[in-house]
Amino acid sequence: MAYSGARFVWPNSFSVDATGVPRAGAQLFFYQSGTTTAQATYADAGLTVANANPVVADVCGQFGNIFLSGATAYAVVLCDGTGEQIWTMDPVGAAGSCLLYTSDAADEGLGVD
Repeated sequence: MAYSGARFVWPNSFSVDATGVPRAGAQLFFYQSGTTTAQATYADAGLTVANANPVVADVCGQFGNIFLSGATAYAVVLCDGTGEQIWTMDPVGAAGSCLLYTSDAADEGLGVD
C-alpha cells in the first residue's frame, strides 16, 4: 500500500504540565511554516481524513493520529486547554523532517499506527 503522508512525531506522545498532570484539552495548531495561515493535517496516511485544526488532546493529554503532507513545511504550536502557548516548532516537515515518521507496508501488523 502506498502512503502519501508522513506521521507527525514528537518526543512526548502526550503533553503534561510542570507537575506531571496531563494537559487535557491541550491544542496543537498547524500552520504553513513562517506564517499563521492554517495548514491541514490528516488522521490517515492516505491524507483523506482531515483533522480539526487545532488537534485537541483527550483527558489523558494524548493526541490522535496526525499525518502531514510530505511536501509541506509546517509550523506547530502547542497550547494548553486555556489557549496559553507552551511551545512552537518551525519548520516541521519538508524543511525540518527530523520530526516525521514515514509509514510503509513494512509497518503493517507491527503495532505501528
